[in-house]
Amino acid sequence: MPRNITDIHDKFIKQILSRKELAAEFLQQYLPEELVSILDFETLKQRDTSYITGSLKTSYSDLVWGVKIKGEESLQISLLLEHKSSTHPNTAFQLLEYLALGYQKQLREKKKPELIVPILYYHGKQNWQFKPLDMYFTTCPGFLKKYLPVFSAEFINLREVSPQQIYVLKNGLLGSAIMLQKYCFNPEELADHMDRIIKNLNPYLESNVTETIFVYMIEGIRLERKYLTEAVKKLSEDMNTKVMTIYDQLIMEGKELGLKEGKEKGITETVQKTVLNAYDAGIDVATIRIITRESVEKINLILQQNKRLS
Repeated sequence: MPRNITDIHDKFIKQILSRKELAAEFLQQYLPEELVSILDFETLKQRDTSYITGSLKTSYSDLVWGVKIKGEESLQISLLLEHKSSTHPNTAFQLLEYLALGYQKQLREKKKPELIVPILYYHGKQNWQFKPLDMYFTTCPGFLKKYLPVFSAEFINLREVSPQQIYVLKNGLLGSAIMLQKYCFNPEELADHMDRIIKNLNPYLESNVTETIFVYMIEGIRLERKYLTEAVKKLSEDMNTKVMTIYDQLIMEGKELGLKEGKEKGITETVQKTVLNAYDAGIDVATIRIITRESVEKINLILQQNKRLS
């Protein structure tokens, strides 16, 4: 499991949108209608996201799809999605790099150049007005503007998308996933929507994607059990049991994995329990080090493996 919280958000959205039917509905819902209307989403296909640069250094965008234009058998474009869970002021330059690398890759592969449409998907805590590349050069004399590598990008900002606009999604898996990302940094506000989120998952409780969603609740959002318990009270007894069983099973598997990883690194179960109990009781790491006679590095490793530290 990734320990970096940004990696968790990235991994989650990639797992969700790697499924063709979920990616197609996501793009149809959030791209401009004039673009959606000309695309044949039956031809949507995920592409390699890696771009080899100088000295064999590889850059990665989050997701790239190829899709044909309706009625144009030989005409296809690429959709490049870059995901952000926090603001990055210079993202326009990153997108420019991905565009250049993407076109270079097409040429290396002896392909006819196809248009790449950059899509920026954001669901962070702060308000973010995406700054296009040309806005970095507003003081340039007019005659120099022609040298700017100007391009447009679609900005999907979940902070500006209402719950109602998410609930209209036909696929409950996708709707629940997007709602979780919208409120991933605000568990209390998320709690107000948990019953609807869980209810939308009902037809998919046996799906592997549903497990991915529950793992995200636990790993990415660190949703407290009480919020889920309150939400399922409003549902049928059968669904209540199924949901809590999935949640508790994943929690148990996570604990077992943490213990296994600890043992592999020479950390005994007794030491792990002592560290976790002490930390949960509010004892600082320096004092825990004295109690256990373990190094700070080992104590931090135990806390990270057991989700006390990110």
